[in-house]
Amino acid sequence: MANIILERISLENWEDAVALAVREDQESYVASNLRSIAESKVRPQCNPMLIKADADAVGFFLWARDGDQQTYWIYRFMIDQEFQGNGLGRAALEQIIPFLSAIATCGTDTPVEHRDGPIRTYWLRLRLTGVQRAANSPTSALKYPRSSVFRLCRRDE
Repeated sequence: MANIILERISLENWEDAVALAVREDQESYVASNLRSIAESKVRPQCNPMLIKADADAVGFFLWARDGDQQTYWIYRFMIDQEFQGNGLGRAALEQIIPFLSAIATCGTDTPVEHRDGPIRTYWLRLRLTGVQRAANSPTSALKYPRSSVFRLCRRDE
C-alpha cells in the first residue's frame, strides 16, 4: 500500500487539488475542490487538505471545527476517479481520523446524506460508528436535516 501523506493546501499544491475530480455520477455528492478551497478563504474554520499517496495527489478533504459542539467535521472528502477502488480512501481515513482526533475534544463527525446510498454504504464498510446527531444536537439537525452523521472512531476502539 502507498504511503499516505496529508498536506495543508498551499500556494505550491492548490493546483494539484483543483485538478482532482470524482466520476461524473459522483459529482452531485461533493462540491468541487476549487469551491472548497475558496470557501476556506471566507470561512476561517474550514481547512482544506490534499491527500497524497507517495508523491501522487490522489484526494482531498475539507475539515472544520464546529464551534457549537466543540467537535471537528470532515465536510468534504474525495478520492480522484483514477485512484478509486484501490483502498486509498480507507488508507487516507486511517490517517485523517487520528490527525483530527489529536485536536478534537469531543470527537470527529461527518454528515452523510440519507439519499447517498453508495456513500453511506462506503462509510459503513469502513467500520465507523453511525450516530444521529439530531438526538443530542439541535444545531446539527438544522444544518444537516437529511443526513446521518458518522462518528469517526473505529468500532474496535
